[in-house]
Amino acid sequence: MRIPTFLLSLALLAPSLAAASPGPRIEGFTAGAPDPDLRLPLRATLLGPGGTAHWTLRAEHTPANATSALAWDAGSGDATMAPDGAAWNVTFEAAYGPGDYRILLRLAAEAGSAEAALDVRVPEVRNDSAAVDLAVAPSPPPVPAPPPVDASAPTTLRFVNDTVNSDGKPKSPGTALITRVVVADADGLRDVRRVTFTYARVEPVGRVPVFARSLEGPATGTSATLEDRFDLAPMKEGSYSCSITAEGTGSATIERTFVITDSAPAALLALGPSVRPGSAPLRGELIVEDRNLGTGPLDDGDIHALGLLHAQLYRGSVRVEDPGWRVIVAGQAGTTALDLDLRPEGTRTTAFPYETFNGTGRLHLPVEVAPAAGVPEGTYRLSVSATSTLASTSFDVLPAPRVLHAWANGTGEPGTTIVVEADLVAGDAANVSLATPWDRIALQPDARGHVNVSLRLPARWPAEGGNASLLLGEAATSLALPGRNVAPTLEASLAIRDAPILGEAWLHPTARGALRLRLQADDANAAQVEQEVRSVLVEVRDWAGRVQAWNGTGTWPAATRDVALEPAEGAEHGRYTVTVRAEDAHGGQATRALAVNLGLRFRIALDAPGELALTGGAANLTVRAAGNGPVAALDVVLDGVPATGEVRLALPNGTELRAPLAAGRAHFEAAPLLRAQEQATLRLALDPASLAGAQRVRVVVAGVAW
Repeated sequence: MRIPTFLLSLALLAPSLAAASPGPRIEGFTAGAPDPDLRLPLRATLLGPGGTAHWTLRAEHTPANATSALAWDAGSGDATMAPDGAAWNVTFEAAYGPGDYRILLRLAAEAGSAEAALDVRVPEVRNDSAAVDLAVAPSPPPVPAPPPVDASAPTTLRFVNDTVNSDGKPKSPGTALITRVVVADADGLRDVRRVTFTYARVEPVGRVPVFARSLEGPATGTSATLEDRFDLAPMKEGSYSCSITAEGTGSATIERTFVITDSAPAALLALGPSVRPGSAPLRGELIVEDRNLGTGPLDDGDIHALGLLHAQLYRGSVRVEDPGWRVIVAGQAGTTALDLDLRPEGTRTTAFPYETFNGTGRLHLPVEVAPAAGVPEGTYRLSVSATSTLASTSFDVLPAPRVLHAWANGTGEPGTTIVVEADLVAGDAANVSLATPWDRIALQPDARGHVNVSLRLPARWPAEGGNASLLLGEAATSLALPGRNVAPTLEASLAIRDAPILGEAWLHPTARGALRLRLQADDANAAQVEQEVRSVLVEVRDWAGRVQAWNGTGTWPAATRDVALEPAEGAEHGRYTVTVRAEDAHGGQATRALAVNLGLRFRIALDAPGELALTGGAANLTVRAAGNGPVAALDVVLDGVPATGEVRLALPNGTELRAPLAAGRAHFEAAPLLRAQEQATLRLALDPASLAGAQRVRVVVAGVAW
């Protein structure tokens, strides 16, 4: 068949027309500087015949000490092209922290496709601290003494006709006694040097002065009304007098009486939150307060003269009668029913500066509580009473120290080294040890209760192996040591970047599949690993010990294998432990534990102006977790000023933590202190003497994330 000439011409022309059609292009592919959360703005110009194109981002990052790059899809979407160029702007998140990244932008449209690559180095960003300046108010200048005045008219003094001046008026220690007087001088009050209020205890054989205060005389007029408020504590109940003396041309004195009434004592019993049987006892103190009695100078007794105190232990509403419990108060020991007769002699002092002592007489008695062996766990309450209940507090008895799992890894050949490991509920027990047939070794569990010790088997070690004892206090758990059967070996490693904060593996929550676990299991007892090693188990637990449902968790046949682990949807930021165990047909086991942190680096912010006034050594700051991760610890540093005092941290849940400020530094730690975007109030109470000479103090608050 003949093809028409014009059709043949079109057929020959079609490739040329297609080649001449403009395809998509990418120009000016650049990245801006990262923000504190390591997010980079990406920019490019998209050129093409118009219409919509689909773009995708592919990113690669090579962690430190890794042999291969980590790659992931970093985003996709639709964008508009234009013949003269259309702007394209996208935010890229550097999911693996500081380092070198390669970013590939692909553009696909009907007219064709285009690619552009960009190499970016993300620097280390210090975003875990904030600072504010505090302006220290200077000390006021001394007030010059008034010039002497020569006058001859006598000075007079009288009480104001007011019910507050009633004679014999009762008052409680610490509440105000108001006295108003009129001082007069016909020549004017310029020569009245001072008016003195003297308070004394009326004794059977005289008076005992307890306090005196002088008020400056008025400078103008011929008469004036003066007022003094007396609210000192502690003071013993009984009769007291208030004498007022005006010193001018001559002197004048008047007197009134008042009665201090009896106030009931109060007490606070403070103990730690929990204790384990067999571990260190629970320690605290009993603080007894009495406005009438105290070791201060305004009484003639002593707060120790409380008579008989009684301590009793309860579980719920039932009294605990187990004689194995030990309760110690003020050095006196008993069981669960402890009677203390506290009557040591007190001392009397009558002179002291008012500014240094005013409040309640306090007695601090050390308290220790130790549960009996085998006592059931639960909540208990210790109550201390005199004629009535003074104070009580609750505490928890935690499970007794015990062994959860224990195993030995090694070939069992004589003269070789084996590793003994165990997971314990050890609490704060310090007497954890391993007793072998040839030695006894003290062990120190880590924060998770895990112990690990290497043992060298004796030159004569039986083929059937032997036994060791894992000792927690008085309790012992038998542990089989391997014979000559070779236990399996297990290697496990994480392909993930190093963490810049904690020095451990740090996994970004949106970097799916980025945690790669490589397993290698071998057993020399068999020709083929698959026939001998029965299983390899991988578990992921959080810091509280809960098993987490991460993708890839489970049991697999033993062999060299790469496993991709991803956190479950909605998994909390925090510290996790990946534990890998292998077991063979002989009961031999091998284990590895690897730490992983899930979360972002964070920022600390101080919601305060650039400078705050430090009034009387006190200032309040608002601290905020400004990033995306929780804050586990805070350091408060007064830059260049070795100040002393106390720092308080009021958390969002109502808890207030306190830390001493020593040499200008204070530290708080909890799990966690603040979650993302939460804020707390930081209260500084500084010793003014430690700020002597300072005009401006810089406060730096730094944090650590999980």
